[in-house]
Amino acid sequence: MFPELTTERFILKQVQPGDQQFIFEGLSDPIATPYYGVYYKSFEETKTQLDWYEKSYNDGTGIHWKIAEKASGKSVGVISVYYYKPEHKKAEVDDPNKFQKLVYPPLKFLSTFARHNP
Repeated sequence: MFPELTTERFILKQVQPGDQQFIFEGLSDPIATPYYGVYYKSFEETKTQLDWYEKSYNDGTGIHWKIAEKASGKSVGVISVYYYKPEHKKAEVDDPNKFQKLVYPPLKFLSTFARHNP
């Protein structure tokens, strides 16, 4: 079961196929993509990203949450833990220094959650 996380202001939940437009808007935005490292020119190409989210979760090598404002339900971003190596107990997390303060509270919560739920 995909873990849904919450903070005082945000809900972190699984990216769904219906989120493809939101993902496309972020990953085709010339302001956002330098911080993400992936760029898609078309809505159709963005399906590749959704497939990667699903594959890495199913393989146990990563997990990707859509961040939504709790009050409005508005999608505001995605945060990921990826390249998980269970034998080393290590993974990569999106760099909070690349994002506005809006994203930091969920990252801090995620970090605390991960430390207490190995």
